[in-house]
Amino acid sequence: MKKILLYVSIVLGVIVFFFLGIAVFMMPAPGTELLGIKYISAVVGKHEQIIRQSFYDQEIYLYTKDVPINLTFVGKSTIGLEYVQHYQGFTRAGGTQGVDILDENGNAYNPNTSRQAHIYINQYSKFIWSNKGTAFYLNFNLPASYATSGKIHIISETSPVNISGRNFEINTLNIKTNNNIKIENNLKLQNLVIETNKAVDLSDNVFVESLIDVKIQYGDFVLSNPVNADIKFVTKTGELEFVSCNNLDMQSSSGSIVGSQDSIVYGNLNFTTSSGNIYVANIYGDNSNIYSVSGGINVDNCLGTLNINSNRATATVGSVESLNVTSTTGNVFVEEVTGNLSVESSRNGYVSAGTVGGNATIKTNTGKVVFSKAVAGDLSVTTNSGNIEFISCNNLTIETQSGNVSGYNGAKIVVFGGINISNIKGYMALSKVYGSAKINATTDNYIYSKNGSIEIDEISKNLSISSYNAKINIKSITSPLKIETSYSDINIGSAPYGVTVSSAGGNIVVGEQGNTSSLVGNLDITTDKGLVKAYNTVGTVFIASNNEIVLENKMSKFICLNTKGDRVYLGKGKITANNLMGEVKVCSEKDVDLAFAEISGNVIIYTKGSSSSVNIDANCASANKVDYKIQSENGGNCKVFIGGNLQHSSSYLSKETNCQYKITAVTTYASIDLKFAS
Repeated sequence: MKKILLYVSIVLGVIVFFFLGIAVFMMPAPGTELLGIKYISAVVGKHEQIIRQSFYDQEIYLYTKDVPINLTFVGKSTIGLEYVQHYQGFTRAGGTQGVDILDENGNAYNPNTSRQAHIYINQYSKFIWSNKGTAFYLNFNLPASYATSGKIHIISETSPVNISGRNFEINTLNIKTNNNIKIENNLKLQNLVIETNKAVDLSDNVFVESLIDVKIQYGDFVLSNPVNADIKFVTKTGELEFVSCNNLDMQSSSGSIVGSQDSIVYGNLNFTTSSGNIYVANIYGDNSNIYSVSGGINVDNCLGTLNINSNRATATVGSVESLNVTSTTGNVFVEEVTGNLSVESSRNGYVSAGTVGGNATIKTNTGKVVFSKAVAGDLSVTTNSGNIEFISCNNLTIETQSGNVSGYNGAKIVVFGGINISNIKGYMALSKVYGSAKINATTDNYIYSKNGSIEIDEISKNLSISSYNAKINIKSITSPLKIETSYSDINIGSAPYGVTVSSAGGNIVVGEQGNTSSLVGNLDITTDKGLVKAYNTVGTVFIASNNEIVLENKMSKFICLNTKGDRVYLGKGKITANNLMGEVKVCSEKDVDLAFAEISGNVIIYTKGSSSSVNIDANCASANKVDYKIQSENGGNCKVFIGGNLQHSSSYLSKETNCQYKITAVTTYASIDLKFAS
């Protein structure tokens, strides 16, 4: 290894001594060329040149390498082109100094016939070493007579460019260099096109009417005065500062847009960045787009549609007509959306919105979704575990695994249209659901919950609920309600238009005990193990359960307990029913207690198994007006009380043949008590 390093050192030393030898040989003889290199002395490299030429409306192209350029607009009728380079040092062979002006065909420029002027600045360029002096510049003066339709192109490698002078107006100024650019005179342009790696400085009195197209790798671009033009800005890290413009299009890696406090984009905004921030006060275009991986996004007011695509950027928007946001983990804060709102976050974006005048569609994973004010249109939320808070909406669609649904800041939720909710674990608390206006549109008003509780104050249209083990609490419904559940406890207050329940277990309470205004219409309940209590029934009643059944009837005249049509459900729970009237059918394997307000239909009671007693309170009727039959098949006592007096017999069969109504009670082992008033 040491030998290799020794050989490398020897080779490098030979090369260094070789070039030192060439330098020693060339410096005493300036201008001598050797191996494609020559040395220029201070005397040989001194060049000063002034060219006077006329320009009218020609398109001007100025080509140079790194000479500093001063472009000045003056009141004279001809231009002055002053080129100075005092050079001392090494340069490549063949280099020259001077100025060449050609037309568009490569011929000598003629101001009377040429449509273009191509100005080439020839200079000595540094090779290894040169003595950098201050006598190095290009002064280019344009006359006042130069036409407003003129176009000027400055093409350089690294020249600094300064433009100054009196008031002037041209069509296009195009500058390409990798150095600083400064425009400080009162200049009016239709188009400004700039490409550089460094800063661009435009004074307050530079006005651009149509287009500003700027490419800056690392420098900032500052527009301190309003412009009526479109702005296109491409940068890696540069920052754009502006007051107002028409359309704004910016692309950057980490560059930012910093608008003034009252900044305005009168057209559309298109901004693409990896980590840059953006602040714009006002956007008046109809369709604007922002893409940011992680930068902060702030827009105060947007009259059109704003589309935001980000990874983890936080978007804060004041007022916007329509807002569409797509992100991975980005948060969204918006105060007012006069149209539609759409937010899709694939992980855990937090969404906070105020008023929404149209529809709102939110998709997120674990992010919380909050609407602090009304959603005038439809609200659709899809989430995994993010909680959902809002106040009101038209139609409501929610799909979540464990997110809770509740009113914002304790408010009562009102849904003015249809409802469709699928919730696995989270609880739901709603105030009023008006429901779909479609007739019998139960599928438009649907709630599913596996384990999360459901609380609703009032439902106005048809609703269907499906659950596994979710606790269901509904205070009032003014339309038919259908519930399919496995083991949910159900508590329903007033339901004058009826309730249908199919359940494997869980206690079921319909109506409010002691509150005669909480009416229950048609009732159809089938449950395996659930205890059932129904109060203030006024419609047809079907209840089937293997647990206890308690019924306090108000005015229903068709009641079937553990029986429906030709099917008999021999429930294993006790049955207690009061204030009965009309057709009554009861089947059970447990005790039965029935109290009638009136005998106004046929009554059939059948028990077996563990039933030990059947009590029938028919004190509202006279025995001679009812055809009755009571029978205990395997030894149970049968008792008939008429006016309080016991009639002795093991079974009873009325001998009345002209009675309109019948009471039939048949049991296997239970005792039967039947009581009449007289």
